Parts: sequence; C-alpha cells; structure tokens
Amino acid sequence: MTSTETAAPVALTGTHCVACDRGFYPGRDLCPTCWASDLPAHDLAPTGTVATWTVVRMGNLFEVPYALCYADFDGDVRVLGRVVNWAEDRPLAPGMTVTTHADAETGDHFFTVDHASAPTGQEA
Repeated sequence: MTSTETAAPVALTGTHCVACDRGFYPGRDLCPTCWASDLPAHDLAPTGTVATWTVVRMGNLFEVPYALCYADFDGDVRVLGRVVNWAEDRPLAPGMTVTTHADAETGDHFFTVDHASAPTGQEA
C-alpha cells in the first residue's frame, strides 16, 4: 500500500454562491450562473459518488494504467480525480462511493473508491 492510499480523508475547499445556491470546485471568483462576485469558501463533503470514469494507458505523470473518475458531491459539484486503489480486475461503476484525500507532496487531491459500494447488479 502506498502512502497516498493511507492518507486521511480530506474535504476539498471550493466556493459557494449564496445567490443561486451553486457550489464549485475548484473555487471561483465569479458565479457563471448569476454573475455574483461574493463567493465564500465552502468545504465539500469528503465523500462523493462515481459519475463516470476512464482508464489512462499512456503517459508519464503516473504509472500506467491508472483510473480517473468524475465524482459527484453534495451541492451539484462534480470533481475529477485519480483513483489510487483501482486495478484492472476491480473496475469502477457509477454510484460507487469515493473518498477524497490530499497528496502531502503536491497538495493535490486523489480518490479512493469503496469497491463494496457498487450498486446492485453491477460489477465492482
């Protein structure tokens, strides 16, 4: 298990538009819906659900193959992140629970997925 897989869950800090009740990650200075400019910082819940995913098989940023997924969080916020506990024999599925973690070296975030949380009737 790598150090990224053992990192404690962390809430991602984005912004929230009070005027139209929309959340954003990463944070924004201006709401694209209502043009409000007073968007206070807002922490997302540390868990979300997989919306969709892909497997990256070429590149040199991370060891390939690796999985990326878009995860949905409360407030209608969708976040892209790398899934560090993915494996070819453990595919992802929409609706699976992901937890956000911080990478101590880069300050970026990554996801771990709860493979047991796959919706009924789908492989996990």
